[in-house]
Amino acid sequence: MDDHGVTAGLDAYDPATDTWRTLAPMPTPGTAVGTVLDHKLYVLTGDRHTYAYDPVTNTWKTRAPVPAVATPQAAARIVLNGRAFLFAAGAGSTPSELYTP
Repeated sequence: MDDHGVTAGLDAYDPATDTWRTLAPMPTPGTAVGTVLDHKLYVLTGDRHTYAYDPVTNTWKTRAPVPAVATPQAAARIVLNGRAFLFAAGAGSTPSELYTP
Protein backbone atom coordinates (compact mmCIF):
# COMPACT_ATOMS: atom_id res chain seq x y z
CA MET A 1 0.00 0.00 0.00
CA ASP A 2 1.38 3.43 -0.83
CA ASP A 3 1.13 6.51 1.39
CA HIS A 4 -2.29 7.40 -0.08
CA GLY A 5 -3.90 4.11 0.94
CA VAL A 6 -4.15 2.82 -2.64
CA THR A 7 -2.84 -0.63 -3.44
CA ALA A 8 -1.54 -2.10 -6.66
CA GLY A 9 -2.91 -5.56 -5.83
CA LEU A 10 -4.42 -7.96 -8.29
CA ASP A 11 -6.52 -10.90 -7.13
CA ALA A 12 -8.14 -13.67 -9.15
CA TYR A 13 -11.33 -15.49 -8.21
CA ASP A 14 -11.84 -19.17 -9.03
CA PRO A 15 -15.58 -19.94 -9.04
CA ALA A 16 -14.94 -23.71 -9.14
CA THR A 17 -13.24 -23.62 -5.73
CA ASP A 18 -14.86 -20.41 -4.40
CA THR A 19 -11.40 -19.07 -3.54
CA TRP A 20 -9.26 -16.03 -4.27
CA ARG A 21 -5.52 -15.91 -4.93
CA THR A 22 -3.18 -12.93 -5.00
CA LEU A 23 -1.29 -12.29 -8.23
CA ALA A 24 1.63 -9.99 -9.05
CA PRO A 25 0.85 -6.37 -8.09
CA MET A 26 0.59 -3.67 -10.73
CA PRO A 27 3.88 -1.70 -11.00
CA THR A 28 2.24 1.61 -10.01
CA PRO A 29 -0.54 1.73 -7.41
CA GLY A 30 -3.64 3.71 -8.22
CA THR A 31 -7.04 3.73 -9.81
CA ALA A 32 -7.15 1.81 -13.06
CA VAL A 33 -9.58 0.68 -15.74
CA GLY A 34 -8.93 -2.14 -18.15
CA THR A 35 -10.01 -5.05 -20.26
CA VAL A 36 -8.65 -8.27 -21.72
CA LEU A 37 -7.03 -8.30 -25.16
CA ASP A 38 -5.13 -11.25 -26.65
CA HIS A 39 -5.25 -13.18 -23.33
CA LYS A 40 -3.67 -10.32 -21.37
CA LEU A 41 -5.19 -7.78 -19.00
CA TYR A 42 -4.49 -4.23 -20.22
CA VAL A 43 -4.98 -1.45 -17.67
CA LEU A 44 -4.82 2.33 -17.91
CA THR A 45 -4.12 4.22 -14.71
CA GLY A 46 -5.19 7.71 -13.69
CA ASP A 47 -1.61 8.92 -14.05
CA ARG A 48 -1.37 7.87 -17.73
CA HIS A 49 0.48 4.59 -17.26
CA THR A 50 -0.51 1.62 -19.38
CA TYR A 51 0.33 -1.93 -18.32
CA ALA A 52 -0.28 -5.42 -19.67
CA TYR A 53 -0.61 -8.35 -17.27
CA ASP A 54 0.29 -11.84 -18.55
CA PRO A 55 -1.47 -14.54 -16.50
CA VAL A 56 0.85 -17.26 -17.85
CA THR A 57 3.98 -15.62 -16.40
CA ASN A 58 2.21 -13.64 -13.61
CA THR A 59 4.10 -10.51 -14.71
CA TRP A 60 3.31 -6.95 -15.81
CA LYS A 61 4.85 -5.14 -18.77
CA THR A 62 4.83 -1.37 -19.22
CA ARG A 63 3.20 -0.30 -22.47
CA ALA A 64 3.03 3.05 -24.27
CA PRO A 65 0.62 5.47 -22.56
CA VAL A 66 -2.63 6.47 -24.21
CA PRO A 67 -1.77 9.97 -25.51
CA ALA A 68 -4.87 12.07 -24.92
CA VAL A 69 -6.69 10.41 -22.04
CA ALA A 70 -5.16 11.82 -18.87
CA THR A 71 -7.67 10.14 -16.55
CA PRO A 72 -9.58 7.32 -18.21
CA GLN A 73 -13.09 6.86 -16.82
CA ALA A 74 -13.83 3.51 -18.43
CA ALA A 75 -12.27 0.94 -20.70
CA ALA A 76 -13.75 -1.69 -22.97
CA ARG A 77 -12.61 -4.23 -25.51
CA ILE A 78 -13.99 -3.52 -28.96
CA VAL A 79 -13.44 -5.29 -32.27
CA LEU A 80 -13.22 -3.43 -35.58
CA ASN A 81 -12.65 -5.35 -38.80
CA GLY A 82 -11.62 -8.42 -36.81
CA ARG A 83 -8.98 -6.60 -34.76
CA ALA A 84 -9.30 -6.02 -30.99
CA PHE A 85 -8.69 -2.59 -29.43
CA LEU A 86 -8.86 -1.13 -25.96
CA PHE A 87 -11.29 1.78 -25.92
CA ALA A 88 -10.35 4.35 -23.28
CA ALA A 89 -13.19 6.71 -22.48
CA GLY A 90 -12.30 10.17 -21.28
CA ALA A 91 -14.47 12.40 -19.09
CA GLY A 92 -15.94 15.80 -19.93
CA SER A 93 -13.80 17.51 -22.54
CA THR A 94 -11.10 14.81 -22.37
CA PRO A 95 -11.08 12.89 -25.66
CA SER A 96 -11.49 9.14 -25.92
CA GLU A 97 -8.89 6.93 -27.60
CA LEU A 98 -8.50 3.51 -29.20
CA TYR A 99 -5.41 1.71 -27.92
CA THR A 100 -3.75 -0.97 -30.04
CA PRO A 101 -1.47 -3.34 -28.10
